[in-house]
Amino acid sequence: MDQVFYTKEMAKAIREVKAPYQGIKLDIRRRPNYIALTIHEDNIMEFSEEKRVNIMEYLLKVRQTVQNFGVRCEIEGIKYA
Repeated sequence: MDQVFYTKEMAKAIREVKAPYQGIKLDIRRRPNYIALTIHEDNIMEFSEEKRVNIMEYLLKVRQTVQNFGVRCEIEGIKYA
């Protein structure tokens, strides 16, 4: 299992991917062997269905940006109560 690192270059590239709407809460967490994009379900549910589709497309772009650095990246959700 390889250790992964979240670099300044990666952070800059992620910031260049513009979120489709204000108020999207996205946490980027380093796991032992991948980077996790963590999205809060209660935050996403505030948006309409059409906007949620756009948000998912945004998340896929961010994931691809991380993967372009040769790092495994997964999208994780945090359930709301």
